Amino acid sequence: IQLQDAIPFARIQSILTARGIDEKTQLAAFSVAVDAFGSGEVAATYLQQATAHMGRAGSEKMKSKLDKLGIEIDGTKFDLVGEDLVEALRNMDKAIGALDPRMKADALDALFGTKAQAGALTLMSKSGNIEESRRKIGAAGDGQAYDQAVAQFRLSDQARATETAIRDDTESAKGLKTQDNLTFEDVQKHI
Repeated sequence: IQLQDAIPFARIQSILTARGIDEKTQLAAFSVAVDAFGSGEVAATYLQQATAHMGRAGSEKMKSKLDKLGIEIDGTKFDLVGEDLVEALRNMDKAIGALDPRMKADALDALFGTKAQAGALTLMSKSGNIEESRRKIGAAGDGQAYDQAVAQFRLSDQARATETAIRDDTESAKGLKTQDNLTFEDVQKHI
């Protein structure tokens, strides 16, 4: 993970926490997703979408939807209720992987729609990498790598607050004129 990835991660961290995913697993999954997708923004989007859909997998509505398609999958095995993310991804991969190709496509459409499928499939195939990354985060100096990452993300919150303050100051400067009768927009063109 690079420093520029901190902001996309910070944006989804509270959402992942609300879904019951612990911080070390969040960081591990995000790190693996960044490696897979090459961008913190894309990784954050796919991770958020995939876990949102997984959270609904065990609902009666989803069961009914799958039943209508003739697909027998127990979504409660990967709905992030009672299992951690890695276990849920493995359970989902096993359940969907057991289907014939047509039913697999229908199940993925039903569970994830078209936008979240790529993320879900990638996360399923990378569950071992997520587990290994989580183990390394926990083992590195009793969580030293994790603690360093958390410190970076806290700094990113400060950076975002500073960026917002600058943006607010910039907005309030529009329309003002310098001693030379230049507007903010005139000055901005020459920067």
